[in-house]
Amino acid sequence: MNKQRGRKKGTILSKDTKLKISLSHKGKIHTIEHRKNNSLAHKRKVMSKEARLKISNYQKDRLRNPISEETKTKISNKLTGRIMSKEIIEKIRKSMTGKKHTNETKEKIRLSHKGKVMSEESKLKISNNRERAIKISKAKKGKKLSTEHKAKLSKVRKKLFREGKILQHMPKKDTSIEIKIQNFLKKLQIEFFTHKYINIYHGYQCDILIPSLNLVVECDGNYWHKYPIGNKIDHIRTKELLDKGFKVLRLWESEIKDMNLDKFEEVLNENKHF
Repeated sequence: MNKQRGRKKGTILSKDTKLKISLSHKGKIHTIEHRKNNSLAHKRKVMSKEARLKISNYQKDRLRNPISEETKTKISNKLTGRIMSKEIIEKIRKSMTGKKHTNETKEKIRLSHKGKVMSEESKLKISNNRERAIKISKAKKGKKLSTEHKAKLSKVRKKLFREGKILQHMPKKDTSIEIKIQNFLKKLQIEFFTHKYINIYHGYQCDILIPSLNLVVECDGNYWHKYPIGNKIDHIRTKELLDKGFKVLRLWESEIKDMNLDKFEEVLNENKHF
């Protein structure tokens, strides 16, 4: 019968034995190979309820009795100068991707940095990172994105826009009918904003906003906005804008093309007291 290696499964170690093991491991650093072996040994292992409870109680105890400043300093000194492998850095990066700090955490980070003077070494690192970012930006400039990449970006931006996380997404250029109305407003010396995000339930960017009149002007193309009926979403947004206290002026492409300055001023005056 072969001798069993190590202790028997389920053996409970005494405090003295645990202390001896702890002291024997003190100051030792695991090799990358050793870490991999540990990782493979624990892979696919299901943690028992007892083990989970122990971890939970340990974490609760940590919250009740936080680590002392002395212990924090010891841990910091032990880790200072230790270089992480590329593999570990990549794992940390992947685990942090998409995660956002809470406002409480942000405030803690801000307070921890308050009053600290940055070393010349840190300043140099930040400077080098900026230069690197500028170089990457210049290298990417002029490069065309693949159709697949464009589709992915479009999908993400649409999702963010629907959720209201992107408040402004400027189009490539204004349409000819939008430019015509903008020129009328300039001649009449009326202040306006273009493509301003309107925060309603079906949030979107209006074509023109005149703050002094609290008026939203939409220049609707005949084809895209289904002349003369209008798109369903256009009617929904018009109602939402009116409910929020905005005045709405919708002008069709064919109407704008035949319009002169006097006619536009007349239409505008009618909508002032709408």
